[in-house]
Amino acid sequence: MAKNLSFGGGSPRELKHFISQKTGLSGKKAKALIDSRRVFVNSRRVWMASHNLEPGDMVTIPDDAAAPSAQQEYKIIYKDRNITAVDKPAGMLSDRDPGSLEDILRKSLSNPKLRAIHRLDRETSGIILYAASTEVFEAYREMWEEKEVRKEYFAVSTGEADFDEKKAVSPVDGKNARSDIKVISRGSGLTLFLVKITTGRKHQIRIHLAGAGYPVAGDTIYGPKNVSGPLQSLSRHMLHAYRLKFKCPVSLKEMDLKAPMHGEMLETAKKAGFR
Repeated sequence: MAKNLSFGGGSPRELKHFISQKTGLSGKKAKALIDSRRVFVNSRRVWMASHNLEPGDMVTIPDDAAAPSAQQEYKIIYKDRNITAVDKPAGMLSDRDPGSLEDILRKSLSNPKLRAIHRLDRETSGIILYAASTEVFEAYREMWEEKEVRKEYFAVSTGEADFDEKKAVSPVDGKNARSDIKVISRGSGLTLFLVKITTGRKHQIRIHLAGAGYPVAGDTIYGPKNVSGPLQSLSRHMLHAYRLKFKCPVSLKEMDLKAPMHGEMLETAKKAGFR
């Protein structure tokens, strides 16, 4: 849900201070909320904390803005002596930083050598693999670079697609990139896509879907600046890493790992009536 705050004029005009005054959030937290690109002025996304309001402006913020967001728990979906496959919740970093999923797993599994084989954006949920050792990491990275991993994602996008299947082959960051896009369901002004990729360029799926005219719902970078209705309250972009299929380069075991949609993304899909 979203909360509307009407600016009637006077002081403070600056967006950050106005939100702070109306919600009780500190100035720092109000700025962080604006930086997250979840604030709208007259249905237009605004991410400048110093934006000056005009009398009659309607400011829309997430209904849970004043409350700390609930952190979903990660789930280990597969583990052997070589890798650990985890269903990463949205909002958690994949690796490197303190508090990242990599950092948490190193401690919980008592393995300081554990290392992320690939990454997911902070807001993207779903399957991510961690190597148990440097040797395993190097073997998997080579397999990744040879594009021997089949990756499938679910995406809930704005707009009802006027096609059933499409191949997007436009370059991303000057490098070849291909996304095979298939419609799973459409309705209520949204489309549920299954996207298969072998290349894994940064933001590839988000860029390709936006280029096809159906940006991922909740995408604050490649999505529209003007957003109305329930989509204003989304706390993340609606992209989920659903499946990884590959042959383990160490054990030579055929792997097919899946993680169903969950949380806010599943709720969004259900509300749209998707199967």
